Amino acid sequence: MKAERAIYHMDNILPEADPKLISYATENNLYDLYAKIGKLDKGELFVQEDFSWVIARPHWPNFIFRPQFKPQRISLRLSQIIRKIKDLDAPPVIQVGDQAKPTDLDACLKRNGFQMLVERSRMALDLKAKHLSSKTPNKLDIFEIKNQEDFGIWIDVALKSFNSYLGIFGSLLNGEKVRFYSGMHNGQVVATSMIFLSSGVAGIYFVSVIPELRNRGMGKEMMLRCIYDAQELGYNYCILQATDIGEHLYRSLGFKLCGTLKYFFFPDVSVQAFLQNNRQCA
Repeated sequence: MKAERAIYHMDNILPEADPKLISYATENNLYDLYAKIGKLDKGELFVQEDFSWVIARPHWPNFIFRPQFKPQRISLRLSQIIRKIKDLDAPPVIQVGDQAKPTDLDACLKRNGFQMLVERSRMALDLKAKHLSSKTPNKLDIFEIKNQEDFGIWIDVALKSFNSYLGIFGSLLNGEKVRFYSGMHNGQVVATSMIFLSSGVAGIYFVSVIPELRNRGMGKEMMLRCIYDAQELGYNYCILQATDIGEHLYRSLGFKLCGTLKYFFFPDVSVQAFLQNNRQCA
């Protein structure tokens, strides 16, 4: 437990580390992002000793995360969480990573009515073993976003891939730990990405290309820009959570599997009902 606590919210760059610490960092970078979003004006962060949840208005992220229940209390805690979910006070989706406790949490959730929604791969790239040129293929003109006008376009493009409105992230623009990128093709923004620097690693998020221009290497260009900038900033590892559609690309760039992130939902309450209530409470 002490090792886990030490790395959580760590700001120092993670040096060469054993696979277990790298795996923890892939989770904790995401959790740090949730905490940052939850503290914004349109966010909400609820923290307990053994779990947390984040609410972002209107769409993403909305999850219960970092579950670390004591075995003797898990029935009580899950019943309390379910009550909050039914009251539309808590998101109806729980994320379960490798740090989750107890070790049979998957089975405990299923016994209490939760169902598996999806499982994502958590991946890491060792930047010390990756030598990149600052020059990437010229299909895209990639630039870092510095103003709200360009960020508004970034939101519109990302929406086409993620089906979530990410306007809350505008409050992080020009922040010390976050960089947003847009990729232009023929004078139009057609691709997006973001890096978030926390827990000692560079997390890559929201890599997207508009549907009509996919499978042309543009997603790879956006990834390479993030990787190169992370190297320039002195980071030793890039991390991400891979969708099925993107995992092949990430492996081709040298990312390796270091864990999973499972999503369980409570079927008695729809995500749409929670989001609708969430917007009304904004």
